[in-house]
Amino acid sequence: MRYSRASARAAVVEWTQGATPVTPVTPVAAFNDLIALAVLAAAARSSSTSPDDLALIGVDDLPVSSLAVPALTTIGLDLTAAAGDLTAVILSTVGAPVPAPGVPGRAGPGRHPRAHPARDGVAAWLTALS
Repeated sequence: MRYSRASARAAVVEWTQGATPVTPVTPVAAFNDLIALAVLAAAARSSSTSPDDLALIGVDDLPVSSLAVPALTTIGLDLTAAAGDLTAVILSTVGAPVPAPGVPGRAGPGRHPRAHPARDGVAAWLTALS
């Protein structure tokens, strides 16, 4: 399956106007917010309404999602924190020092705004190994 706006629109057309009878699709978890917005637009063109006929959720928490009518429900993922946590696990696993929370290179509250946890964590790991 391709993850594109066109494939999202085609899926909605198939669900609503397909040649074969399909059980109505009501929940949709989209790959990202842009795909979810394409589903929402295609559903509106097919006379389906959200949230009455369709429960839709996107992933990315893009600011434009709030401009949709109705506003798109979306999940925001803190990839910086996830990268920092993963880096800490890797460093801990190999016995390298793990930066404390609030230290540049470690995700979490008080994290240095320009820190890049994955890059800085790997740099700390390489430094510890040398």
